Amino acid sequence: MLKTLGVNTEVSWSLLDKEWKVWPTGGDLIFKSHPKPRTAEPGDVVSFRCNAEGPSDPTYQWYHNTKSIPGQISRTLTLYNVNTGHAGTYFVRAKAGGLTVDFNTATLTVQATTPENLDTDGDGIPNVHETNTGTWVSTTNRGTNPNHWDSDGDGLSDGVETNTRVYVSRSNTGTNPHAQDTDGDGVSDQREIDLGTNPNAAPVLPGEFALIPAGSFQMGDQSNPLVGYSGELPVQSVYVSAFYMGKYEVTKEPWDTVRAWGLNNGYTDLAAGNGGYASKGANHPVHSITWYDMVKWCNARSQKEGLTPCYTVSGSIYQTGYSEPDCNWSATATDGGGVGGGGAGRRVREELPLGHGYQQPQPGELLRLFRLQLRPERSGE
Repeated sequence: MLKTLGVNTEVSWSLLDKEWKVWPTGGDLIFKSHPKPRTAEPGDVVSFRCNAEGPSDPTYQWYHNTKSIPGQISRTLTLYNVNTGHAGTYFVRAKAGGLTVDFNTATLTVQATTPENLDTDGDGIPNVHETNTGTWVSTTNRGTNPNHWDSDGDGLSDGVETNTRVYVSRSNTGTNPHAQDTDGDGVSDQREIDLGTNPNAAPVLPGEFALIPAGSFQMGDQSNPLVGYSGELPVQSVYVSAFYMGKYEVTKEPWDTVRAWGLNNGYTDLAAGNGGYASKGANHPVHSITWYDMVKWCNARSQKEGLTPCYTVSGSIYQTGYSEPDCNWSATATDGGGVGGGGAGRRVREELPLGHGYQQPQPGELLRLFRLQLRPERSGE
């Protein structure tokens, strides 16, 4: 590192790449190592590796014969049980700070092809093991389509869906190659892997929750002529991720149980939930509480059950007071109405987004759910 007149200039070179580079690297995206050519026997495991440095941490996308490989976005590409379908050229594209560079191309040569290792669709599974029955029997009788790399259409190659029900990595997902949603939780295997949730095991939930499937709808004022508020325009398509919602309004018994726990664990002002009136019974819905009371109670229940609380203030768990909290779930896009404290007198109904703790839907979110007819009961809100 040379320092002259207060200007930092880095001089770098690479004998490995057989090229010399002399430039300031503070704003550049440069190669540190390229993938190397490989020669393999059918059935081998082959890895290509690369590395780059840039103005921010680079992202990567691997390509095979100029086509992007779904899900292969790390510095290392690992190919299992290689055969002739894997042969060809590989390179990786790196991006950082608005810059894009392609690494040098590396060629994979797979030696002799035999009927035992022929792989027509290039999914890493020999045709003789893809029996096209639609039913998995074993690793040598997979029932998958030998002419299509993704039999169930979930975006994951048949070769990585190993049907063990144990997720190891993107190259060994453990998912069922005959089911887009292995665990039946309403979220596809590919989507769960992208979200970081387990595609092989649905969350274990209390029986009072129901799965609300993912879907899209047109949000905004759709009347003719338009008569809505400015916040209801323009009409736009909104995608709502799958989540779980309480089937019933929260009653006094669970409210009191969580409230008692919360008062002993940092929640100093949780409302009693009866508005100062005599309680009408353990099964009577909680009432006369603000939105702030609702979300603090949801945070308390999340912590009590070992889940991640959804509401924070300046990075800390929202437990007391009336500060405007942030929520780490963005499944329903923007809310049509303000958060505010104007929810006094409302009743509470919980939501449980996949992978997170309990939440109280805001009024605009409830309205959109009713428009989608995702819940059969009337709102009562």
